[in-house]
Amino acid sequence: EIGTPPQSSLARMATTTTTTTTTTTTLLLLFCLSLLSLTLSSPLMKLPVTHKKSSSFEAARVGGLRRAASLMASETPQKLPLSGGVEQAGEYFVEVEIGTPPQSIELQVDTGSTDLLVYGVGCDGCPSGADTYNYKASHTSNVIQCENKNFYCSSCDGAYCAFNDTYGDGSGVQGFIVNDTLTFIGGTPQELGHVSLGSIETASPNFEPTGVDGIFGLASPATSSWAGKSPLIEYMEQNDFYMAFQMCLKFTQGFMTLGTNLHSNSFYQWANRIGDTYYSASLNDVKVNGTSLGLSSSVYNGRYGSLVDSGTTLMIFPTDVITQMEKQFKTVCNQYDLPGICNAQPGKGLFDGYCYPMSSTDRANFPQIDFVIDSFLLPLSPSAYLISNQGTWCLGVASFGNAPGTPGITILGDTFMRGFSVVFDIASSQIGFAPATQC
Repeated sequence: EIGTPPQSSLARMATTTTTTTTTTTTLLLLFCLSLLSLTLSSPLMKLPVTHKKSSSFEAARVGGLRRAASLMASETPQKLPLSGGVEQAGEYFVEVEIGTPPQSIELQVDTGSTDLLVYGVGCDGCPSGADTYNYKASHTSNVIQCENKNFYCSSCDGAYCAFNDTYGDGSGVQGFIVNDTLTFIGGTPQELGHVSLGSIETASPNFEPTGVDGIFGLASPATSSWAGKSPLIEYMEQNDFYMAFQMCLKFTQGFMTLGTNLHSNSFYQWANRIGDTYYSASLNDVKVNGTSLGLSSSVYNGRYGSLVDSGTTLMIFPTDVITQMEKQFKTVCNQYDLPGICNAQPGKGLFDGYCYPMSSTDRANFPQIDFVIDSFLLPLSPSAYLISNQGTWCLGVASFGNAPGTPGITILGDTFMRGFSVVFDIASSQIGFAPATQC
């Protein structure tokens, strides 16, 4: 066999082992995603399951976001270094210091969820070797009590307000809510904030398999399990930032800039955000080598729109999209012999989760994928959507796993985002896209 399956260096990818008389094959890109009610199920994703709250909580969350978005501030934007990458870890991380004296924590940056969650001291199920947060060692910590009406408590842990966060990949964490100081390591200029965070007491083994210390949710309050204000918005309000942030996910590492207003930059094209829940835009068409897949926008967008999510490694599309995309890729075989596409054995091609050796010429022959978002076009080169993996190359695209002809979900994850500079403008309720050269 020419094709080889991807190895364990890619995070958040399901593992299936198939044994034959000659080989044991581990497929990390071959997985099944399903939609059950509002629950997403995939280890590629770190999207929260939406928790329904009372109408008063819902109104408070939306109202708080709109009040925050109305702030037009002049503070110098703060640039934050990111570590990690698609090939290195399947996700990107930011280092922070929490509490006084400061406790250093490394967190995954996730635009698909809201809460800031860190492993607490003595956490049950948390990975060994992870840095933990000890609220008792911080003289600026304040544990949120159950009678605090600004938070929704999943239960009362003694007098403490407890949370229960469940994610689309089946992982979950439980603990209690604390308010404490937050600074970003390496941030320029350096700033200080007081934010709400979850101290994890119990974690499922697959919550953060890459070994980082927690997750920093960057989405709106609508997906917070405790119905609180987003810690990102808290931090940006307190430091008088313009309510927007830029993400540049590079092939190795990257950076995030808080408080940047880039509407005067003509390189950016702006899509209206769909709803207040996720950072979603309207994906109206996908083209391969300039040819439309011929599907309606409803196939791409479903009920959520198309999510732009730094917490998902790959680009995820409904099954009907994947079927048409593979057909268009195969039309290139009339001109070039694409490894894993042309003459691949049935069920063992790139679209099936296998990885293949490729020369630089092979990779250059792969087609450009164009995304029509709102009314503008975003070209994505094969250098962004092909993933290097131990001497082979994998496809950074996967199926949501829904039955053909049924609704699915589109998630534009890291293999999409690393092709662009992306701005999440909360103030204008827009998402901006520019070439990666603007990073």
